[in-house]
Amino acid sequence: MVNIQVNWKFLTTRPYGIVLTGRMISSITLTILMWSLRYKLYTSENLNFINTFIGFWSIISLTAHLFNLQKNLSTVPNSYFYIPFAKVDFIFGIFGAILYTIETFMVFMGIINSYYFYLGDFLLMLLTLVICIVSAVIFGYYSLLLHVQTQNIKDLPIKEMVIEGDKITYFTPSERTNEKISI
Repeated sequence: MVNIQVNWKFLTTRPYGIVLTGRMISSITLTILMWSLRYKLYTSENLNFINTFIGFWSIISLTAHLFNLQKNLSTVPNSYFYIPFAKVDFIFGIFGAILYTIETFMVFMGIINSYYFYLGDFLLMLLTLVICIVSAVIFGYYSLLLHVQTQNIKDLPIKEMVIEGDKITYFTPSERTNEKISI
């Protein structure tokens, strides 16, 4: 029988848990808003697909951190199985910050160039603009947090980070405890 433990405290730990939770909520909300405004803003289907993909990855990443899948998954001594979620999250963070900045400009131009027959359309587009800005900031901030942690430690890159919500530890397969430095 497998004993699955969920780390619910991760959702509210500062700074990494709160940022990952906010990243998931904002990207899913933005995906829903962009799909509902696709005929009003005339966005391409590729942009909606990328929004959906980033939202899906945010769900996977937060779920993996909730179930502690970012740590060593092997129970056999002197062996390891490690999924580098920090590295993938860093890449998605940079890509998401750039994408959501471009989307912010597209939504802003859509607000300026659209005719509004209902107040609800304008408010929905304004909400989409605000969530685009928030998503770009959250994705960029998370990547910046990960990058700042590697500034003083040259021999432990992002691919060996284990994000625990309130701190970052580094995974090294050579040690039995699998944690080298706690920051």
